[in-house]
Amino acid sequence: MTTNDLNPGSRASCGRMSCEENAKGMGEGSREVSTDPAGGMAPSAVPAVLRQQRMEAIARRVDEMLPVLAVKLIRFVRDFPDPDITLPKALLLYQLHHHGACTASMLAASMGLTAGPVTHLTKWLVARGFVERHPDPKDGRVVWFTLTDAGRVLVHRLSQHSIRRWAAVIGEIGEERAQLALDIMLETVAVLDRLQR
Repeated sequence: MTTNDLNPGSRASCGRMSCEENAKGMGEGSREVSTDPAGGMAPSAVPAVLRQQRMEAIARRVDEMLPVLAVKLIRFVRDFPDPDITLPKALLLYQLHHHGACTASMLAASMGLTAGPVTHLTKWLVARGFVERHPDPKDGRVVWFTLTDAGRVLVHRLSQHSIRRWAAVIGEIGEERAQLALDIMLETVAVLDRLQR
């Protein structure tokens, strides 16, 4: 044993850290390194990864289910009491009912269509007396569309028919679960609106 070994103050001079310095260094290292000693992921990061995996698993199921649901919904809602009314025609009527007078471009934007299909739909509905045209008094190039009395009666019939059919679905699902589904759909619509801005 040498004199240096007996002198605590000589440890720093020989390149060894004191117990206090060593503990401090270990503490600082534990805050900076995000992996465990075995090279794995830090425990604090595990819940976030698992949550992301769970969300992706649910998203995968939604992605698989949506095409099936879309087809079934289209078949369900297009069963109108008037055989001449198609789903696009009904949607256009509903737009005019809920939003009032609209131009062709407004209808196209709200329905996710181009001008061509909207022109075809409005011509058919005008010819049947469900919709009427109103030239814009300030700009002759712009035409506004509104429901006629016959159009409002038709919308009411379509709405009542839809309510009866959905009431049957709610009867099968149950009121509480149907209300929960409605709340989730409303929240989903709000989220989609924010994401698509």
